[in-house]
Amino acid sequence: MTAQNKTLRAQLGLKNDPKLSDFRKYSAMMIGRTVDQFNQLLTIDKGRVNGIEDGMPVITSGKRLIGSITKASSFTSKVSLISDDQNVNQISAVIQPKKGDPIPGMIEGYDQNKDLLYFRKIPIKAKVQKGQVVITSGLSGKYPEGLVIGTVTKVTTDQYGLTKAAQVKPAANLNDLSYVLILERKASVASDEGD
Repeated sequence: MTAQNKTLRAQLGLKNDPKLSDFRKYSAMMIGRTVDQFNQLLTIDKGRVNGIEDGMPVITSGKRLIGSITKASSFTSKVSLISDDQNVNQISAVIQPKKGDPIPGMIEGYDQNKDLLYFRKIPIKAKVQKGQVVITSGLSGKYPEGLVIGTVTKVTTDQYGLTKAAQVKPAANLNDLSYVLILERKASVASDEGD
């Protein structure tokens, strides 16, 4: 019961996070998961009647990105995890170093055996190091800026020597999810209703 209370308190903290003030937040509970490791889908207990729509980002405590809504039904929705090859085709991401400009790249792919994401198209001159945190850039419009994707575990140069690539350990434990938060960007002219 203590772990559940901690998770719910963290969710409440996210609901009040000023960096997510442009978003409506919907709490949901996982009620199912596909068994097939190549089909990384969760089922949550919120659907269209709750305001959930396809494409909405899904996070867990610590603003850790876990995926997006891929099929909203009336009362439930499917969440495609960032570990799903269908979902990680293109997540625009950055590393925010302690000094200097953000280092851009794209999350493209996932290694099931190693539980690692691939952060590619990093500029060749960028100083990327093990332990740096990869976050969403906000450039694609799909995901808000600053959601935590994971931590760099290894850096290499691509086969042509034109860009760098990094392996990234996901920030969220994708195998241990129970409560999630769905984000919906508020319309700029809409009145601010209670979250």
